[in-house]
Amino acid sequence: MRFEKWQALGNDYLIVERDDLPFELTPSRVRRLCGAHFGVFADGVLELSRPRDPDRVADLRIFNPDGSEAELSGNGAREAIMYLHRRGWTDAREFSIQTIAGELRPRIEHALRQKGVRYELWGSSPARLRYEVTLPLHLKTQKLTRLIKKLNGHNGTNVEWNIKKFKTVQT
Repeated sequence: MRFEKWQALGNDYLIVERDDLPFELTPSRVRRLCGAHFGVFADGVLELSRPRDPDRVADLRIFNPDGSEAELSGNGAREAIMYLHRRGWTDAREFSIQTIAGELRPRIEHALRQKGVRYELWGSSPARLRYEVTLPLHLKTQKLTRLIKKLNGHNGTNVEWNIKKFKTVQT
């Protein structure tokens, strides 16, 4: 399973692309993914999929950590919007996405891009998830060490994490 964990004003969301998921997101799966001990300790899951309406860039579903579906989250929507722009779903500064609450029409004023290093972490985590992480070049060692400590702290074990450097990328 491929996902990214983003943060906006203190809210951590997992962002997944529907086409990349090997399973349907169910309330129990969302709870497990967001859980502190066997998951990655998140405030929810943002699921992006190709839009049903061709005038939109994407459809966005927002799941709370208890597995229920939310109509809208301002911070979650902000994370999804920047993800869509950075991952090339659109180059437009103004576009439209669909949520349960209705259409959102964001305008991106400034999109900071910086060089980073993409890593893959995998280990004997009880959830058996692989983590892909992109870190800014100047913070990579410090943040990678903190991430490993956080992952070990939340799953209640001391996992030996294998780390593979993918490549230097624009984030």
